[in-house]
Amino acid sequence: MALGMGFYMKLQYAFLALCFISMGCMKTPNHDVDYGPEVQPKEVQLALDDLGAPDPFTIEKGEYAAYSYFQTVDVSFPRLVKQESVEVSQKAEDESSIFFQVISKTRTFGSDGSYKEEARLDTPALKKKPSSTQSMQTKTFELVTFQTNSGFKSFNLIPFSEDMPRRKTFHNLVKERSTMSIPSEVLSSKNCGNTQLCKCDADGLNCKPKNDLRSTSVTVDLVIWDSDTKGTKTRIKYVTSPDVPYFSNLLQNCWQEWIEIENRVVPVTVCKELKNFRSGTKN
Repeated sequence: MALGMGFYMKLQYAFLALCFISMGCMKTPNHDVDYGPEVQPKEVQLALDDLGAPDPFTIEKGEYAAYSYFQTVDVSFPRLVKQESVEVSQKAEDESSIFFQVISKTRTFGSDGSYKEEARLDTPALKKKPSSTQSMQTKTFELVTFQTNSGFKSFNLIPFSEDMPRRKTFHNLVKERSTMSIPSEVLSSKNCGNTQLCKCDADGLNCKPKNDLRSTSVTVDLVIWDSDTKGTKTRIKYVTSPDVPYFSNLLQNCWQEWIEIENRVVPVTVCKELKNFRSGTKN
């Protein structure tokens, strides 16, 4: 199995995407017929491409990433609904390829406090670079939208295609450069997640960040038109950083849609947040 965009996207988006933060995560959408300045799909894709693509050749045995998913309905307190982790358990290579064993674990929480755990072992392979000048930039992000699944929100990728049965448009594209704090679980781990992001004591503890993580964010509204005059708008946000390991490249991923519940139209915001990461080590 090739390790590139497809594998990265599979690990990042294969599960339910649910939310970690309050309604301050995003601005409340405008639900008038005027959905704001329209932008062309190519312009959106260029912005998404600027989020960057992590280099799979940097993956080493022991790399680890953990995410938490929270969901907020209307003004309710964010509810933890899922935890997800990815760990590289093995790495080997021959003359032409690099082979990995990647363990993915998930814990999904029900509204009654119950939970379900799942684990999966993937064995991707990566062909070695033919030369040091080969570009590793690949398209790793595409837009997603809401679909109902077993009572709460899940997300499917929507390709930039004109073959969809309903018209879709993009609006209010915003791209920003900023910084985000290193997750507290990384700071409390030995040697700051085996990275060079912190200054730690001689024993690898009491780590303090040297700097915040550089980040790029893209926010855009996707409108799926139900008729010529009305559509369903989903606000989507990606935040990435070049300062973290491969499987931790996505710092935050949020969606917001307004849905009808008990004769009221309320906002449902869902987000995915990086909670912990660790760099692998060479043998």
